[in-house]
Amino acid sequence: MHDRIHYWTTAPASPSLHYTVSSVTSMLEHARPTLVLLHELGGSVDSWNAVVQSLARRFTVLCADQRGHGLSEKTRSPYTIENLAEDLHAVLSDAAARGVIGDIDRNPIWLLGLAAGAATAAVYAAHHHGVAGVILCCPALEVDAERRDYLETRAQRAVEEGMSAIVEASLARSYPPLLRERLGMPAFEDYRARFLANDPVAYANANRALGGGQARNALAALRLPCLMLAGKHDLLRPSAQVRALTMDHPRIVFSEIDAGHLAAVQAPQALAASVERFIDADGLSTTEHGMSRGTAAAASAPLPHRVNA
Repeated sequence: MHDRIHYWTTAPASPSLHYTVSSVTSMLEHARPTLVLLHELGGSVDSWNAVVQSLARRFTVLCADQRGHGLSEKTRSPYTIENLAEDLHAVLSDAAARGVIGDIDRNPIWLLGLAAGAATAAVYAAHHHGVAGVILCCPALEVDAERRDYLETRAQRAVEEGMSAIVEASLARSYPPLLRERLGMPAFEDYRARFLANDPVAYANANRALGGGQARNALAALRLPCLMLAGKHDLLRPSAQVRALTMDHPRIVFSEIDAGHLAAVQAPQALAASVERFIDADGLSTTEHGMSRGTAAAASAPLPHRVNA
């Protein structure tokens, strides 16, 4: 069993941001690596429940509800992926000030972002010190014009008609019938209920932030170990598309797991195992780990343990 404690940031003139910190009962040993988890669009810290059960045995795991999601404040003003990255900085500063994680300058964190959460993770890692490495799972790092139009249409409909008007179309590709059958309808209905509980205006703002972002540009600035994970059944960010993101970046390692777009709820054990293998290898993965680099030339390239802002 692991302890899970809830916190909220309290900085004035900033949104109230909810996060949880989980570890085994010998709570919050600062010698343990800290792993920070960022959920998908429309998700929350609950998206990570099964993943945390596995990872909290070895890591201090911080899960953050991004702005407008879960138990974080439902703001009404538009925002950007860069704002979400600064929100993450506020969360980490709050956690360090409370002493529930170590000083990140002396104890760098690992970042794990899922889907839209991967965009926040990439932007944060590209511009902040104190990051040991990044895992980007089913990453939504760029949005083309067609997808941007879709996100805007979905945002407008959510505001005008509520979440029930968009739930079926939204989950048709992120939680496809194949996985509903495999994992069982109770698991799907649980996720669907959490999705419906989103605040429509906050959800619309999150769609627009994703539509207006281009986190792919952050990849070029990364100077640290990075794992790019694809879902074998991901209809939104297919495996070939995710692999293509790595081709110009020899420091990035690619791997695939048997999941759809919502890997944290659809394949939590496989995701957790991939994260542990990558961190154990300190970013220097080999083919024995079932992972491959974006380009063959990277096989012997040394990977630093810090990000240069």
